[in-house]
Amino acid sequence: MRRGISSLKSLGFVKKSTTSNKIFSIALRFHSNSPPSLLENYKNLVEQGKVQHDPYQERVAFELEKLLSRLQQYEKDMEDYYVKLAEWEEKREEERLKLLVKEAKEKQETGGGGIWTSVNKQRNRILEKFAIFG
Repeated sequence: MRRGISSLKSLGFVKKSTTSNKIFSIALRFHSNSPPSLLENYKNLVEQGKVQHDPYQERVAFELEKLLSRLQQYEKDMEDYYVKLAEWEEKREEERLKLLVKEAKEKQETGGGGIWTSVNKQRNRILEKFAIFG
C-alpha cells in the first residue's frame, strides 16, 4: 500500500493544499497537462511487456482513479464550503453589529432602563405629590 501511495505522489496526483486556513493533507489537482491516469499507465506497462496483465490490478487502478476523482470533487466542495462559511460569518457579524447599534439607540431614547425607567418616573411623580402636599 505504501508503494501505491508513493507512486501516486511521484505521478503528481497527490499534494498538500490549504483552503481558508484549513489543511487537507491529500488534495488532488488535475491539470490539462497531467500525466496519464493510473489505468493508462498500467495498460502501457502491460503493452510494453514490463508487467503481466492482471485483471485484479487493472480493477485496483480503475478504483483508484474513481477515488482520486471523488477526492478532487471533495476538495472543490470543501473550498466552496469555506467560502460560503466565511461569507455567512461576515453577514452574521454585520447583523450582530446592527442589532447592537439598534439596541443602544433604543436604550438611549428610553433612558436606558426599559421598564425600570417607567417605574422610576412613576415613583418620582408620587414623591413630587408628597413634596407638594407635605
